[in-house]
Amino acid sequence: MKLLRTTAIAILVVASLSFYGFAVQHVVFGQQRLGSLTQPLKNFISLPDYFFQSFSKNTDYHGRVSISPGFEPVHSLEEDVLCINSHLNLEDSVWVMRLINLRNQKEVYHWSFQDEKENTSNRELFLENVPNSFLLLGDTSIVFQLFTTPDLVRLNKNEEVVWKTTVSGNLRRGLSLGIDGNLWVCSSQENSFGMRLSGYRYFDNTISKINTETGKTIFSKSISEILVENDFHGLLLGSNETEDPIHLNDIDPVDNNTPYWQKGDLFLSLKNMSIIMHYRPSTNAIIRLIQGSFIAQNNISLISDHELVIFDNRSPLVGREAMIKIPKSKDSLLYTTANPRTLVYDFKTETYYPLEEQFFESHPISHHSGLFHSLGVNQFLIEDQGSGNLYILDNGKIVFSDYLGINSQGNYREKPHHIWISKSFEGF
Repeated sequence: MKLLRTTAIAILVVASLSFYGFAVQHVVFGQQRLGSLTQPLKNFISLPDYFFQSFSKNTDYHGRVSISPGFEPVHSLEEDVLCINSHLNLEDSVWVMRLINLRNQKEVYHWSFQDEKENTSNRELFLENVPNSFLLLGDTSIVFQLFTTPDLVRLNKNEEVVWKTTVSGNLRRGLSLGIDGNLWVCSSQENSFGMRLSGYRYFDNTISKINTETGKTIFSKSISEILVENDFHGLLLGSNETEDPIHLNDIDPVDNNTPYWQKGDLFLSLKNMSIIMHYRPSTNAIIRLIQGSFIAQNNISLISDHELVIFDNRSPLVGREAMIKIPKSKDSLLYTTANPRTLVYDFKTETYYPLEEQFFESHPISHHSGLFHSLGVNQFLIEDQGSGNLYILDNGKIVFSDYLGINSQGNYREKPHHIWISKSFEGF
């Protein structure tokens, strides 16, 4: 009888552990069939993370990274280059957006922001919601997004909130100023399109046009809808990511007319599809889909009347060792550890060529954390959000390499958070 009871208990224990393992795997991979138990189970298995975080010295999350041993800055800028980045004042729990002149590393101006609701109710949430993707407007007011939230904020020069608005879904980097002076933003929201995938969630992406003066939404359109209405619905099921097949991560408005685009058009970076979409909001038409030599790109930027720069990650795989062999290709071997690069797509010839190839071969940029900014003819800034480094290249030569701030102990640097960058600005 005792043996039977022991055997029964062992079977129950094994069965319970098996079910628990299944449940953990189920929620980790984003499925929802456990109903109301899904979120409590997620919270339960995250308890060890919260425990170790409470003892961690890195209390400001996304804001800082450690300094690399032996890092040597380069300061050879001969003209002003202004940028804006966010800095966390831990003592006062205030985010400070600093306008910095990279030529001399001096602060030109700053704006402070404290969301009382987030600060008082959930300190960890406040620290996570990093202001990012900045725009400096003509009246010296600043617009920025709050990371992992649907909140977009405009502050005037006196640090007063002009407006704070909420879009549909959580904002992604890619805040841009349109030709009419209004704002374009990217966001992501679960099941907003109505897609149903058995056992999986589905995240749609949205482009929204925001009135700069009022913060109100003027135009909003689902990327899934755009693809379906233009008879490209098959792309929604052909991505390497089932739940997040699109992953819109940049939007570049067009401000001129050329043989290849019209004023008011948009170029959209669909990362998980490895596609650049040329979209015309006025007619809801996809003009072209650009794909080919790049994989899981980050941001994009028009640099001439016929050329588009693409920040190419070169691999869709993050955190996994893998090798992809492509027969008869110039890129016959692609590794997850291969350096990202910038490619230029030429609309005249419909071909690609690498930009600043030597720089990327000798300076590894963090995978899926790099951004490209054009400062003028043959002048570019590379933003490495993973390491915290900023590089400015002038005709292929590095004229600036440094980070944006340092603490009194000298052991961390501030991360760039999709900075605003310009060579000049009237008003300061």
